[in-house]
Amino acid sequence: MALPQDIVEAILLRFPPSEPASLVRAALVCKPWCRLISGRRFRRRFCEFHRSPPRLGFLLNIVDRLNYVGIRFVPATPFRPPRANHTLCVARDARHGRVVLEVKKTKRDEETRIVVWDPTTDERWELPTAPLGPSYHFFWTATVVCAGTVSGTCDHLDCRGEPFIVVAVGDNKKNNGNGVASLWVYSSASDAWGKPTPLPKGSVVGSPTALVGKTLYFRMGAADTSVLLYDLATQKTCIARLPLPHGHYESTLLMTMEDGGLGIAVLEDGRLSLWSVEANVNPNGDIRMECTQIRVIELDKHLPVDPRFIGSGFLSYLHDVDVFFVGTIEGFFTFDPKSGRVRKVYQEAFDDLDGGIGIYGAIPYMNFYTPVLGTADSTGDTPSMGASSASKA
Repeated sequence: MALPQDIVEAILLRFPPSEPASLVRAALVCKPWCRLISGRRFRRRFCEFHRSPPRLGFLLNIVDRLNYVGIRFVPATPFRPPRANHTLCVARDARHGRVVLEVKKTKRDEETRIVVWDPTTDERWELPTAPLGPSYHFFWTATVVCAGTVSGTCDHLDCRGEPFIVVAVGDNKKNNGNGVASLWVYSSASDAWGKPTPLPKGSVVGSPTALVGKTLYFRMGAADTSVLLYDLATQKTCIARLPLPHGHYESTLLMTMEDGGLGIAVLEDGRLSLWSVEANVNPNGDIRMECTQIRVIELDKHLPVDPRFIGSGFLSYLHDVDVFFVGTIEGFFTFDPKSGRVRKVYQEAFDDLDGGIGIYGAIPYMNFYTPVLGTADSTGDTPSMGASSASKA
């Protein structure tokens, strides 16, 4: 006797999102299950049931001896993108299920091209030529957000098919960041870049951004603790300084705190210190940042390597699950500051270091993944955009 569809759906909704292959196997049981799992209605309910998307993996930026860059997708679950690795490109940031890539057509190509990529469907959007012009990749960055962030119309559980915005900040000259810094905004709705907003500083750190409410935070300048604030709703910018005890940190990471506020993780001499940040507006309109240290973690008590050898580009943070990715000469580890749990997740790239391979950044990727097998569900909804082979999950 067959189970009623609502009972089948209730069971399938409880499948762990961190094991997407289990949904693929369930979809292959019979055609009704396949139609159910492949439909938009099930995907939406699956996201609502679990709320926080799983960490599917992270993207490593790999550099060879000649400074040619490619990326590798390092899985944290059984999920595998249809195209896991890319050459001649850099992963800049990831948010709301999409990744911003800087792509070059040839090894000698100096023009800045930006592509937005959805690893779960392998959809790619090649943006119009970026107004940055030739730009050294350490001195500019870009991030992507769902357009519903501005209007407040999206809960970001399933942004697939929604328009998006790309915000790029950088120096438009190839002279070690000493050119004119500007901010540009691209909208997929109009498929065009807006007019540039000049910035008073000429250097930006190519590290992931933090999103707090409707405000994006960018690190400005490797030699100080300045941050650029960009309000997505008002399109206004300002630069503020973080009053940390020291003026220069080799590794300062902006992050979104568990309560939704702005936080900072500082890595120095093997210690990871966590700070909360509060922004206060002065009567003259300037923003004054106040930092409060909330915790100091001695990494040598948790990691099986000497934490003093952790480089500045080897610290990343998964905002929704409060887990750090920490890169060492022994490989990549995930570190949960609440439980102290450490797990080794990647070694291969570090085995190649003697051959001239280096890693200068890791971008965590989080998203829900449900298989799209080219069928419609029983409600008549068509499946989501793109098609992912079951063999890739």
